[in-house]
Amino acid sequence: APLTGQAREAQKCKEEGVEFHKKKDFVKALDKYEDAFLVLDGMEDSKRSYDKEAVSKLREACHLNAAACHLQLKNYKKAIRECTAVIHDRPNVKAYFRRATAREKRGGEGDYTSAVVDLEKALQLDPSSQKC
Repeated sequence: APLTGQAREAQKCKEEGVEFHKKKDFVKALDKYEDAFLVLDGMEDSKRSYDKEAVSKLREACHLNAAACHLQLKNYKKAIRECTAVIHDRPNVKAYFRRATAREKRGGEGDYTSAVVDLEKALQLDPSSQKC
């Protein structure tokens, strides 16, 4: 079903974020994803009905895109947080892969082990994945 009202506004913010990401302007892209989260949070706090599955997928995409930006900016802790938000809702190959990447690059105690666990989980979800 097509998105309506506020969901469409959040989708527009996400798409603007994608355009900034393509231009490698990761800070502006993150601002747009944050705008999308604010709209989505407002929707979820309101009493109006909306397509919960579509909104959940939009939120997931924004978290994954924000994680990709944080990886580019070397904000590994924030990238991990964005990926964890996705995984908390449902297992996701991209989220596990990006979180593993952030943990590996951060390289603190326990990070390498956690990265391997994330990659194993990604492979369990999609054994044919070329990402892992």
